Amino acid sequence: MSFSTTSIYYFNDGGVGNPFSGLFKQLFFLVIGVLVVIFVRRIKTSTLKKGAFLFYFISLALLVAVLLFHTSITNEIGEEARRWIVIPGFGGLTLQPSEIAKVAIIFYVAAYYSRFKKKPQFADHLGVLLMIGLGGFLIMIEPNFSAAMVFAAIGIITMILAGFPLALGATSTAGLSILAYYIMVSVPRLRRRLDIVREVYTSQDAYQLRQGIRAIVRGGSLGKDT
Repeated sequence: MSFSTTSIYYFNDGGVGNPFSGLFKQLFFLVIGVLVVIFVRRIKTSTLKKGAFLFYFISLALLVAVLLFHTSITNEIGEEARRWIVIPGFGGLTLQPSEIAKVAIIFYVAAYYSRFKKKPQFADHLGVLLMIGLGGFLIMIEPNFSAAMVFAAIGIITMILAGFPLALGATSTAGLSILAYYIMVSVPRLRRRLDIVREVYTSQDAYQLRQGIRAIVRGGSLGKDT
């Protein structure tokens, strides 16, 4: 999949470069990811608990840093998106703090709830919700609305698994969904994406959506060989 979506640049550029460069880059990150998993699995739970809060606050600091020191891209309506930090000395390698925050919030929530010997009271959940909201807000103003929604969902799901009442979790999710909808209809860039979904059969920008629908309809649950 990685090769098929990146090798086209090689052919479009008249055979300049390496058609496997995108594939090799993804394989490099895959190897790094596996090594990180092996390393983290060997860390004692007590050590993870001690470092969880520091890890999360470092991720928040990176979310603030990316707003100040970033490599900019321009989205589809001309807005400046501040999502990546260039790592000095690594040949232009970039870091996306929101991805680190998604992992850090899991450790933070788990470490927070592990301290309770009895069932947490309602007030005990408010601080965690506040920290999730803070991280989500910093990601949203990059702007990166979809990543902010994923971050919030990860945080709330982890809270439910750690002891947050399911009813409150469902209420929080419903409230978050309503808020997300009103944000989407009020922001031109996000409203444009909603319009594409609504006009999936007529909009020129909905080509990929239509292709996905065709694939599901023709392939069914088991897919097609041809």
